[in-house]
Formats: sequence, C-alpha cells, structure tokens
Amino acid sequence: MLVEVTGIVVSEETMPNDRKLISILTEDRGIVNCFIGVDKAESARFAAATSILSYSSFTLYKGRSGYRLNDAMTMKMFYGITAFLEKLYLVYYFNELVKYIVMEEDGDEEFLRLMLNSLYVLDNDKKPLLVVKAVFELRLMAIAGYMPDVLACRGCGAYEADEFYFDYDNSCLWCSYCCSAENTARIHKETLRGLRTVLLSEHKKIFSFSLSKNGIAELANLSENYMYKVTEKQFKSLEIFKKICDMEKKE
Repeated sequence: MLVEVTGIVVSEETMPNDRKLISILTEDRGIVNCFIGVDKAESARFAAATSILSYSSFTLYKGRSGYRLNDAMTMKMFYGITAFLEKLYLVYYFNELVKYIVMEEDGDEEFLRLMLNSLYVLDNDKKPLLVVKAVFELRLMAIAGYMPDVLACRGCGAYEADEFYFDYDNSCLWCSYCCSAENTARIHKETLRGLRTVLLSEHKKIFSFSLSKNGIAELANLSENYMYKVTEKQFKSLEIFKKICDMEKKE
C-alpha cells in the first residue's frame, strides 16, 4: 500500500546492511520511520529530499516490516542554518527532542508546524538563538500535553504583579505573597509576557515578543529546566550546542 506524507527529516542512520533509515516528522502521522534501499542510483536521486533540514513530500510503501521510500520531492531547504555550527546543533537538539516526545504514527499537526516555524525564524535570523530555543521547548511541551498554567497565580488568581514564581513541580505560577513552593524560578514582568505569548497565543504569534538580555536569559533558563523536568533526560546535542555558544562568547 502506498502512503503519501509531507514532513521534515529529523534523523538519518545507516543500518548494518547499508540501508538508510530516516525518521520523518509528518503532518498527521507523528514520527514515521522509513527505509531507503541500497541501490546507489536511488539513494542519489533522493539525497536532497531525505537529508536533515529537508521539508519534503514522500510516497512511502507500507509493508509488513514497515515503510520503504518509493518517491520523494524537496519542498523547502533551510540553507541559512547549515552555514552556522551553533544553529545546526540547535536544530539537532530540536530533532532529538522531537524524536523523544512525539510518538510514531500518532501525531498532532502542531508538532510539524512548530518545527517549520522555528526553522524559518532560525533560517532568517528573526530572533536570538536562545529565544528560538525557549519558544520551541515550551511550545513543544505544551503540545505534548505538558501545558503549564501561566495565566494567573494559583493561589489568589492575580494576573499581574511585579514578579511571579514558576513552580516546576506543579507547573503553575505563584505570586510573591502566595508562593511557598521550593522548586521555583523567579520571573519578572517582561519574561512573563513572553512566556504567556509562547504558550497562550495562536501558532502564528508565538515569536511576536521582545525581551531584554536579562529577560532572554530568564526565559531560556526556565524553559530548559522545565524541559528537563518533563523529559527527565539529557540530550547530547544540547550539550554540544551550549559548548559552542560558550566558545563563541570567549572569542
């Protein structure tokens, strides 16, 4: 049976029998794992469409042992990312995180929409890298069912205050008067505005905010710590991305 899907390749692996296995984040099937045959002409013909950072349309043959690539056509390549090592490893982290969070053949189109939106912003230098990273982490967690309550204080219902505390254990906000939780992060007004924009806006507006340098650092720390709280996993590509960023700061 032939199956038509559109999506972006998030990983590729050469198998012991020289076949190539790619994982595609699709619009409506979650992660789809697909084999590419050992024929060199076939591999060369589909090289661009099946590479990392390629948004493509795929025709897959579904057999008893899984999917096999029948045809593919590139729809978009994000060339502005490949020239910068820090951008590239940030995308590798996104891919690694997506593969961990999104289930095979059980997806929400919002996953792919978030990935494409984030890649577009990176490709065109629309936002600082740490902002893109924070938006991706927070929105991904929300789509996956780990949506924190950031509308108001869990205790008194206050919508505005000079500062709030984000409670990692209960995924909610406390104002300074109500907060008694220990595992929290203090967030200021501008950071809270950004946090609410990311989590409560429609997908087209999740990047429509600006933060000061301190606000970016605050949001980035919160998002990464929340990601760790949800996944309970270390991601190798994230550590490499952070090392590259540290090296560039020293230069």
